[in-house]
Amino acid sequence: MTAHAMKSDGKRRLDAGMDEYISKPVRAVDLLPLVGENSRRPAVKLSAETPAA
Repeated sequence: MTAHAMKSDGKRRLDAGMDEYISKPVRAVDLLPLVGENSRRPAVKLSAETPAA
């Protein structure tokens, strides 16, 4: 999530590997479908060798 975003920022971030992108001001109609979609994804387990993001 970011503020002062340009329309092209979303595509750049998604192309870089982000799962989703939303900019401020956040609207519930945009946020809730993303939360629901991502809550169904399998959890990623981190090991001691995996650096935390």
